[in-house]
Amino acid sequence: MRSYAYCSISSAPPNRTGPTLDAQIMMHGCSQKTSPTKSASEAKPVGNLAESHAMKHTEDQLCEMFADGIRDSPELCAWLLSKTKFAQQAAECRLLHEEQMSIRPRKRWWRHWWCVVPGLGKGRETDIFMVFEVSPGGPRFALHIENKRDSYKFNEGQAAAYAPRAQGMLNKPEYLSYSEYQTVLLAPRRFRDRHEADASLFDVFLSYEEVARFLPAFGATPVSN
Repeated sequence: MRSYAYCSISSAPPNRTGPTLDAQIMMHGCSQKTSPTKSASEAKPVGNLAESHAMKHTEDQLCEMFADGIRDSPELCAWLLSKTKFAQQAAECRLLHEEQMSIRPRKRWWRHWWCVVPGLGKGRETDIFMVFEVSPGGPRFALHIENKRDSYKFNEGQAAAYAPRAQGMLNKPEYLSYSEYQTVLLAPRRFRDRHEADASLFDVFLSYEEVARFLPAFGATPVSN
């Protein structure tokens, strides 16, 4: 039997510095709300993802922590959606991670979603691809997320390819037939500031510093001088 995870947020407009969150999990037809509403700054780290701040993590490890955190933590999921244009639909949204895995069976449901970018004639990959459904059988939307550590940089044309790739995957069954999308850059603030032009090509920016409130490993990544 599939598990259904719904994320809800308050009706107040999203606050990029720390929205107020409510989270709700729907399991097998039974609802269970989290204990009192917490601000993002008070959010409890997600389960076994509270790694030591002394540890260093690869970009791929951080991708996995973030993707699985969205899957496993209604609070983190609600915070993510509060940053997007889909915030008002968050209470009805379900992450289709099981469906993604069933279409492309592999170790990680969010990884290796390739598409030949229209106009470029070459395949490119989304770091983290996740599709949500608004109510059972309702419309679907996708988030195409690019993760960059502080010491990394964009490859030529990488940032510019995100929106065309997301558009090219639109309404196709092999990509779960989503009808809307947004592109997301996940990176330290210093990375965004150094690569402002490319960073501006994404619809949404999520800073490591904000994510670290939920996943402490994101606050432990080394930054360049």
